[in-house]
Amino acid sequence: MKLLVAIKWSALRTEVDPLTGSATVTPGRFGTDPSSLAALAWALRLAGADGGEVTAVTIGPKAAETGLREALALGAAKAVRIEGPADPEPLQVAALLAPLAAETDLVVLGARSIDRGSAAVAPALAALLERPSACGLLDVAWEGEHLAAERRLPAGRRERVRLPVPAVISVESGSAPLERAALPATLAAGE
Repeated sequence: MKLLVAIKWSALRTEVDPLTGSATVTPGRFGTDPSSLAALAWALRLAGADGGEVTAVTIGPKAAETGLREALALGAAKAVRIEGPADPEPLQVAALLAPLAAETDLVVLGARSIDRGSAAVAPALAALLERPSACGLLDVAWEGEHLAAERRLPAGRRERVRLPVPAVISVESGSAPLERAALPATLAAGE
């Protein structure tokens, strides 16, 4: 089983002018998006349960490789950085991910990034690949050859879904804690 996890390099802090509504990114405050960390945690869990292989991918500048090194230290087998526009639209992101995603069985993304929050990349990617998708998941597990997942609905309700694989899923930020990488793994991934 081949899994692909998208690691988003995001502006972690922005300042919004209360009069004009314009947003300015605080310099030096970029990092791995929290929902991408949840996606990485789920991808590693699902791969571990199935004996699969996780490839981490990011679209962004050389600095975005920080998130890829973290993914490698935590257990991802491969890491790929795709050079892309500075602030790509969700459809551009989906188009850039599609060739690599087409070679995998399961694509795991964060549901909403901290800087844009559109939640549009996963459904766009699923449409490009013509695969089933489920978005905003809180829990994911293998159920035979299918994925069983749970997502939040309005009024405190939950919905259980089952997906055939290959598929594209997105997970909510904080839905899975990410373990800290061991020091030797961190040092090895930094090379």
